[in-house]
Amino acid sequence: MQKILALVFLSILLVGCTPQTSGTGSTSSSSSTSTSSDGSVDPVQINQGDVDMEATYQGNSQWRYVLVTVLPNPCYGFRTEAVVAESYPEQVTVKAIKETPAAGTACAQVIDRRQIEGSFAAGPQAKLSLEVVVE
Repeated sequence: MQKILALVFLSILLVGCTPQTSGTGSTSSSSSTSTSSDGSVDPVQINQGDVDMEATYQGNSQWRYVLVTVLPNPCYGFRTEAVVAESYPEQVTVKAIKETPAAGTACAQVIDRRQIEGSFAAGPQAKLSLEVVVE
C-alpha cells in the first residue's frame, strides 16, 4: 500500500513539474515587472526553451521587445505577435511562433539564428509572458 501511495505522489509531482503544453506544441513562461529606485521600469528578460526575450518599457505606455532563437535551418519561419489582456495590471502574452517547413521541402541543414523585434501598448506594471508555439 505504501508503494502505491508513493507512486501516486511521485506521479502527481512529476505532472506538476512539466511545462504547460497544448494544441500544436506550445510552452509558456512569465515574469513580473519591477521598478527601480529612480522610478524607471527594469528590463524584463524571459527564457522559454530556446527562445530568449528582452522587453523594455519606453514610456507613454509603450514597450519594445526583442526575441532571439536558433532554428535548425533557414526554411523555418519565425514570427511574433503580442496579445494584451485588458486588466489591471495588463497581462501581455508575446507569442513566438515557429513555422516548420512543408514536408518534402529541400533545405540546407545550417543552424539559423534569428532575431525579431516588436512592440505593444501596456502600462509600466504589465505582467509579461512568453509563449513558444510550433506550427
